[in-house]
Amino acid sequence: MLENGRKRKEMALEKDVSLNSVNIWIRNYQLYGRDGLSFNKRTDYVAQEETQKELKQLKKIGKRYNEQLEEIEILKKFQAFLKENE
Repeated sequence: MLENGRKRKEMALEKDVSLNSVNIWIRNYQLYGRDGLSFNKRTDYVAQEETQKELKQLKKIGKRYNEQLEEIEILKKFQAFLKENE
């Protein structure tokens, strides 16, 4: 049911579109607000979703990179410690 109490099926009949189209409109509106209802920007949103996935992946890679840098620093300090105590 929509915010104003109307059913999705009623909206589809009124706009002469499929129920699936109405569901897509609602999903896009929930995800992107009014901009999500702009038909000529649909591909932008697909690209935006892919960009978000890539951003998450880059954050994971960055986190792992920083962890490895910390490990390297610890190993360098340990190596220096071992040389001092030979």
